[in-house]
Amino acid sequence: MVSLMARREGVSLLVVFLAAAVFVSCDATICVLCTCSGTGGATKSVSCTHMSMDMYRVPGDVPSTTELLDLSGHSIKSIERNDFSNLPSLVNLSLAGNEINSVGLYTFSDLLNLRTLDIHGNHITSVARGAFSGLAKLEKLDLRGNDITRVSRETFAGLPALTTLNLANNPLYCDCGVGWMVSASSFPPLHSSSSSPPTCARPSQLAGRRVDSLSLDEIGCVVPQVTAVATTIAVFKGERVVLSCSVTGASESDIVWYYNGQMVTDGDQLLGNGSLLISQMTAEGAGQYTCVSSNMAGSGNATISVTYLGGSLFLCAVIYCVSSVHFPQ
Repeated sequence: MVSLMARREGVSLLVVFLAAAVFVSCDATICVLCTCSGTGGATKSVSCTHMSMDMYRVPGDVPSTTELLDLSGHSIKSIERNDFSNLPSLVNLSLAGNEINSVGLYTFSDLLNLRTLDIHGNHITSVARGAFSGLAKLEKLDLRGNDITRVSRETFAGLPALTTLNLANNPLYCDCGVGWMVSASSFPPLHSSSSSPPTCARPSQLAGRRVDSLSLDEIGCVVPQVTAVATTIAVFKGERVVLSCSVTGASESDIVWYYNGQMVTDGDQLLGNGSLLISQMTAEGAGQYTCVSSNMAGSGNATISVTYLGGSLFLCAVIYCVSSVHFPQ
């Protein structure tokens, strides 16, 4: 009996021990497969570049204290925001040499301390405009050696610390879409970062040309020129007013309006031809209205100052200079 009980207790202890061992093993799997290092018991660096096993996705058990994560040279095909949501301390991330084909919206937005991002040598064809949103500390971004044909300037907006942007060895189509790359002054990190700057793959007449050697005329792209139909308008209470700007080099229908620095989003105020409607003037409607037209070469704007007169049209005719009043057509 004693022997049987002892064996049962031994089995129970063995089960507990194995369960604990499995728990520890699962929690530390990444550091069994990869090379981990750190200080004070906290993992700071995880390198998975020399693994015997291939990776097909971003591992989910990377320690939250990790500052350097190297997942280069695997077969990772897709990346999502939740792949990195538990890595607030990450400073350097390499996903180079994988099989990633796109970078989606807000993919890296949780990596608030990220300074270096290397995703060169993948199969990336598209990068969402908000892919790098929130990376205020990002200094170096390496996108070379992918399959990118077009990329918007807005993709890299909101990166105040960016000093190095590498887009070399991508099959760029050089039309107005690369206009923002043509001028080094418009985006200095692009041309100060690489010994092999981006070049054109198409159209055929521009193949092999360095993007920074092109002129806006060669790619059929000019910075929009915007002119306000009237720069100063005086409006009476309740009056209906249409604010208009003329644009060359872009479509007037794509004009964006700002009121005292804030974008106008009210669809009822925005007309199909790019004009802005004030259906019934009030004192709150007075201020500065700015029309902005943009394309990949740049943007232009013009400002209209709207003054609220109150009163009535008859009063204006008596005491105000009629030439300063704008009457809608």
